[in-house]
Amino acid sequence: MVKVFNDLIKEVTTPGYCLACGACVASCLYECLAMEGETPALKKTCMNCGICYEECPRVIDQKELERLELLGKTLPIWLQAQPPAPKEEELSRLIAQP
Repeated sequence: MVKVFNDLIKEVTTPGYCLACGACVASCLYECLAMEGETPALKKTCMNCGICYEECPRVIDQKELERLELLGKTLPIWLQAQPPAPKEEELSRLIAQP
């Protein structure tokens, strides 16, 4: 079964793993997705092709996840939830500091 945008929301966005990189939006051949703030969202009916899911850098293969759990390991650091990126105003303030 092909994993699609709804799976991406459930497995990546909702738990807070999304980096707001836009890979899913950019990869959608049907232009069904758009970024709403820092969250990908459907702007028209999903064609269920699964490309957005495959292109997401934060997706972990279910078999890999099961293997990690069997070994008693935690998720790789790159899959753990990250704090939100600083807003543009904050970046400007940080850059302006001597």
